[in-house]
Amino acid sequence: FDNNQDWLVAKFDLEGNLVNSFKFSDHKVAQIAPINDNELGVILTDITGKRSIAYLNLETKKINFLALGSHNIINNIVSTDNNEFFFEAQYKGAVNIFKIDLNKNIAQCTTETIGASTPYVNGWSLFYSASDYDGSHIHNVPLSKCSKVDDLFTNYLGENPSDNYNKFPPTPFPNQEELHQKNNYQVKDYGHFDSRLFIPHSWNFLVGKGFGLNVMTDNYLR
Repeated sequence: FDNNQDWLVAKFDLEGNLVNSFKFSDHKVAQIAPINDNELGVILTDITGKRSIAYLNLETKKINFLALGSHNIINNIVSTDNNEFFFEAQYKGAVNIFKIDLNKNIAQCTTETIGASTPYVNGWSLFYSASDYDGSHIHNVPLSKCSKVDDLFTNYLGENPSDNYNKFPPTPFPNQEELHQKNNYQVKDYGHFDSRLFIPHSWNFLVGKGFGLNVMTDNYLR
């Protein structure tokens, strides 16, 4: 992020020179998945914690939001040459792997009962780590097995104990944005209080058959 606390995606050459960048004024960048030198997929978060998936072209400055504003836990985005993005998301009590394309079509590609994570795609198969009662295992499924899902970002919670053990109804929280306050922190140097000869940073005193005293004086804020 820059001095105004705005997050951006930046491209540099091997000599450290800035080639291209794109600034997000109302989102933070969580993860990116490059397709090529200029195109990439991005997971973004807003001030309320909602996550979005977007396609970004650094050269044309074009951004296309494929999924906008969901409290679903979206992670580990990867891209393919076919402009499809695979990612982890919660759905009906388990974490599984899903894909989304530039036309906003969404499909579920795994059906693990506990969790699927770290997707990798080689063009015709999806490889991932599956968690079950016996630990973690590497599985793969053909991409042809992915099936359409319509409500991944809006109606993803299930009725099982993992999602709603106490059977509480969903409670709206409409004024999240109003409660957000921008960080007005002012940069300033630390004082020189720690320049004295002896400033304890932490200490402890032990008593048993004998006794001991341990004092640490290193101040990590200097």
